[in-house]
Amino acid sequence: MFGIGLPEMLIIGLVALVVLGPDRLPEAARNLGKTIADIRRATEPARSAWTDMTTEINTAITATGNPWTVHPILEKMTLEERENYMKGGEMPERVAQELEQMEREAPSSPQLDTLEVADLDYPMPHAEVPFLPSTSFSAEPEPISYPAPEKIS
Repeated sequence: MFGIGLPEMLIIGLVALVVLGPDRLPEAARNLGKTIADIRRATEPARSAWTDMTTEINTAITATGNPWTVHPILEKMTLEERENYMKGGEMPERVAQELEQMEREAPSSPQLDTLEVADLDYPMPHAEVPFLPSTSFSAEPEPISYPAPEKIS
């Protein structure tokens, strides 16, 4: 335990016996055992979460290969083009053309085709038009009155 062998444990036990005395030594050992058990119980959720996470990552690696590969869009770029693009620069023209070609060849989704910008009722960070919330409510909101706080005397 903790890299401590039998001789070290005997020395620690003798020092504890001398310091605490034979009357308080069993109580101290019992409290130490309870503390160690409490620490183990407290760390068990983190330990099981860590095990679950590593199992999930290993499963993903086994099923799909390396999950840390470069994104397919960036894979088509040189290192200089990647750095420029990730800093907010323009996408290289040849990559943009390949993406357009892939979009034209990809089957369209009926759900995405029917979605309109008006369906989204929250401000978009890149919107050129200011945010105008939907006006589907015709009645004025009901006033809310709160009771006065009680005085403590």
